[in-house]
Amino acid sequence: MTHYLAKSLALLLVVGPVGCAFDDTGSIASDPFAPGDGYDDIDDLGAPAPAAVPVQGYEPTAPAAVPFATQVVGSASNPTGLALTGNGVHWLDASTSDATPSRVFSDGAELASYYGYPTGLIAHGDDLYWADSGRGLILRTAQAGGPIYAVASGLPAPYALAADEGVLYWTDVEHASIWSFDFASRTVDILARDQGVPAAIAVTFDGIVWSDVESGSIRALSLRGGVVTTLVTGRALSTGLAVDGGHVYFCDLLDNTVERASIADGSVEILADGQVGAWTVAVDGNTVAWGGRQDSAIVAMSKDGGPITVIAQDQQYPDYLTASDGAFYWASTDDGAIWRAGRER
Repeated sequence: MTHYLAKSLALLLVVGPVGCAFDDTGSIASDPFAPGDGYDDIDDLGAPAPAAVPVQGYEPTAPAAVPFATQVVGSASNPTGLALTGNGVHWLDASTSDATPSRVFSDGAELASYYGYPTGLIAHGDDLYWADSGRGLILRTAQAGGPIYAVASGLPAPYALAADEGVLYWTDVEHASIWSFDFASRTVDILARDQGVPAAIAVTFDGIVWSDVESGSIRALSLRGGVVTTLVTGRALSTGLAVDGGHVYFCDLLDNTVERASIADGSVEILADGQVGAWTVAVDGNTVAWGGRQDSAIVAMSKDGGPITVIAQDQQYPDYLTASDGAFYWASTDDGAIWRAGRER
């Protein structure tokens, strides 16, 4: 657990304020967008890689125990985000030195690089988006590769992102707030303030949910004119959560449980107990999976209950677990490997 707190919460709690001008309402006082297409080309942060560069140093591993086969599909020296699309798996590799750039990868090939500390990778449309807390930026690049652009700048400390069809959302750990960017109008808005240390965020059927790791709360906001409601509070939350059509899934690090809360009424159900160290969670269809357990296994079970199935073993420090169509992906924050596990055919 200490390993996770050092790697995932240190950025949340110690990042300092950056140059951001606010008016007396808390909104950005100056226009953060450039003329033209509405985005700033940030070539000064480091040019994208001139060509796709295959990741070296890892070979596919032998299959794990049936019914899942596991393999390493890439690597990073310091993985800080992972996203899935129909084009493959994408991940961030954050530099820990001012002398070397951070990089964005897609299926083992380097898409782009720049000088900063990226977190919160998501895919939306044909692009990838991420946050840079230290530089106060929301950035994007095409999944096919190309320049990096600033979607929003002059922000306090953006951390995690989510998106629906027309809006990008993010948490800000310095300003204790939830923000949005409207793709059509290219405007930034603050949706909620005084949110402690907001970490993970996700889109639901009618709004958004996010976690506050300071108070151990999960909160929801309906975008149909609703107000912020608290679904869960007083928990020892990890920085990850997952959602399906009606629930938000999370790990409680104190009670050693994997739970879900109804987005409609906040009722909570314990799916599994005795899950010491469970940290990262994902949902795929009728399956919920989690990793970070004391026994170093990534496991899954039906949302309806039943036995727990081992997906992969010897995974001491997994994070950014995500899933789609029966395949699970995660990053090892121990050795930087990007893993995939899927059922044997």
